[in-house]
Amino acid sequence: MLKPAMNAGWSFSTVYRAKLSENMKEEISNAMINAVKEIVKDKKSVEEVLASMQKELQEKLMQSGGRKLSKYS
Repeated sequence: MLKPAMNAGWSFSTVYRAKLSENMKEEISNAMINAVKEIVKDKKSVEEVLASMQKELQEKLMQSGGRKLSKYS
């Protein structure tokens, strides 16, 4: 069985190409790293972690003046 990598390569490059502030890009990257840790180390469900991550990042995006994102954007 493969172990999850903490630097998921393509995911991070997708974030850094997005039209977001550098601060928001950093928030997203940190959230992704924390999500993997919560799933692997804390044994939380993927659904639970992703829902929490989406809510947290959506709030930060709205505070920074960004538009609300759909669930699958």
